[in-house]
Amino acid sequence: MDFDRTAFISALQTRFNMAPEDSEHIAGIVEDCFFADNEVNDEDLDKETRSLFYTLESEGIMTFRRTEYRFEGAIRRAFFWRLTDEALTRTLERDVRKDPSEEEEVQSLYATLHDDVWNRQNAVTA
Repeated sequence: MDFDRTAFISALQTRFNMAPEDSEHIAGIVEDCFFADNEVNDEDLDKETRSLFYTLESEGIMTFRRTEYRFEGAIRRAFFWRLTDEALTRTLERDVRKDPSEEEEVQSLYATLHDDVWNRQNAVTA
């Protein structure tokens, strides 16, 4: 796998507003998982790394592939994580197109909400 460390770090810093030293650390973790492979078997990950991968997937930085196979008469699923240049490119392009005023608009909307809105005890039940 050709791991574009610079693009990956840039995507982390852009999508998560991450400090340079933190993005370097995360890039090292991801790079160590993939070695020279294009995919990583989900079963080989510890829970912290799996959680990191889910977070990266939710932001479009990683993708995964699911496959089903039969083992001892039962159908099982296997998940394989992928880090592709296309995913990084889409992430970086999306951030370039993002209008900075959009973020300000969202923040101002949240600021108008009363504190009681965030209290689960006041939630309306159906």
